[in-house]
Amino acid sequence: MPCDCCEKSRLGPMYAVHCPSCLHCGARLIWAIQRLPISREAKISRCRAVLADWKANGHSEEEIRRLAKMDCQPLAPELSTGRAKRGV
Repeated sequence: MPCDCCEKSRLGPMYAVHCPSCLHCGARLIWAIQRLPISREAKISRCRAVLADWKANGHSEEEIRRLAKMDCQPLAPELSTGRAKRGV
């Protein structure tokens, strides 16, 4: 089952709710913090706090960091509907 927060963010990229049980939500939150117009020190502090919270929920620091470095907003993969898309 895809993450509800990631699904809502897919529809509205400014959706600002992040679920600690979702790896992609943690990466998405860090990704967003890194783009805020705040000091470098504030970004580092906020990102470390998020990373600590997500690690406490059992997520891999390395995987969160990898996802947070993406050019586009990290989102949990969508579930396939099982229907093949037809070309027009």
